[in-house]
Amino acid sequence: MKKLHALALAAIFTLFAINHSYSYDDTSEYPALTSAAMADPVSQGMTFSFSGTVISARTTKQGLILLKVQNRSANLVIDVPIFPSLGQLKEKPGLNDEVSIVGNLGQYKGTPQLQPLAAELITVVSQGSISSGASHNLRDAIASGNKDIPLLIGPLTAVSNKTFTSKAGKTHLRIVVRDQTAVANAVLWGGSWDDNLRQRLNGGASFYISAKVGSFQNQPSLTIESLVFDQQ
Repeated sequence: MKKLHALALAAIFTLFAINHSYSYDDTSEYPALTSAAMADPVSQGMTFSFSGTVISARTTKQGLILLKVQNRSANLVIDVPIFPSLGQLKEKPGLNDEVSIVGNLGQYKGTPQLQPLAAELITVVSQGSISSGASHNLRDAIASGNKDIPLLIGPLTAVSNKTFTSKAGKTHLRIVVRDQTAVANAVLWGGSWDDNLRQRLNGGASFYISAKVGSFQNQPSLTIESLVFDQQ
C-alpha cells in the first residue's frame, strides 16, 4: 500500500512539473486576429495573436488588469482582461505601450475580448512615452466626438473634483479638467481612484487621460478609462 501511495505521489509530481515547465516558445504559430475573425461566431474560443498600442489601462481593487489595445493599421480595438491567476507579469503594460498578446477570443457583455493564455504571452514590445505630441488637446478631442474609441488627452489639470453616488450605491469622481484650449467635465468611475489621486489633483499635478467623448445635459462629457500623472 505504501508503495502504491509513493507511486501516486510521484505521478502527481511529474504531471505538476510538466505542466509548469511548459513554454510557449513559438508564438508565430498563432494566426493574427482580424476583423473577420472577430465577427465570425466560429472563431469564439480560438487562439489568436494581436499586436497594438495600449489606449486604456486600469487595475481593479481585485488585481484584475483591464487593457484596451488598438492596432491602428488593421483598424481594430480589442479588450484584454489580465486575471491575477495568470501569475506575475514580466512587465506590466501601461498607456501608450506597444504590446503583443496571444489569447483566446471571447466576449463579455457583447464586447470582444482576447483572454491571454499565459503571463509569458503578454509582451511589452516598447514603452510609449506619453507626451503632448502623442496626445490630443482638449478642444480637438471634444470636436472629434469619438464615443467608441478612447482618446489619449493631455496634459491636463483639474479645476475641481468631487464625489457623487450613483443609484446603484457606487461612489464615483466628477472632475472638471482643463488645458490651454478648453474646459470640460469628466467622470472617473468608482474603483479607479482613491484619496491619494484626489490629493494629487488638488495639488495641481498635471496628467493624461484615456477617455471616451460624449455629452451630458447637452454639454461635452468625458468618460475616463485611465488617468496617468505626468512624469515630467
